[in-house]
Amino acid sequence: AIGFLNPARRGSLMIAVLLFYMISGCIAGYVSSRLYKAFRGRQWQLCTIATATIFPGTCFVVFLFFNIILFFFHSSASVPFLDVIIVASLWCCVSIPLVFMGAFFGYKQESIEFPTNTSSVARQIPEPTHFLLNPKLCMIAAGLGPFAATYVELFFIMTSLWMD
Repeated sequence: AIGFLNPARRGSLMIAVLLFYMISGCIAGYVSSRLYKAFRGRQWQLCTIATATIFPGTCFVVFLFFNIILFFFHSSASVPFLDVIIVASLWCCVSIPLVFMGAFFGYKQESIEFPTNTSSVARQIPEPTHFLLNPKLCMIAAGLGPFAATYVELFFIMTSLWMD
């Protein structure tokens, strides 16, 4: 392919994904601030901080939790402490400032104007007439397709691994 999985350049795909994620923090701040301003939000600082910390913070905590477990089991798969510090400093010193920079430029833009006005008069939503429009049935059908495809693929992969 393009050489990302070349054994001579170990970890280059992960580094590329990590750098792309760091740089996309600017886009995340811009988009979240524009949408928050369009919906007339009042606490824009909280929106920007939540954009910068909730998803990456959750991912980092889960990563740290599993890394600590791997460290106590003396696994070679655990990430060295210096690398954990580097990832945390990339998040704090690169990603979060980029989110704030994107939010700064997003709040300076004009608010998004929607092409239609929403009526404030409450209306009753009619019940679906056909049984196929039942929300529970639609949720089951929507999840069944991807599950079945994944199951069949994993079945063939696992049988080829175990049977050969």
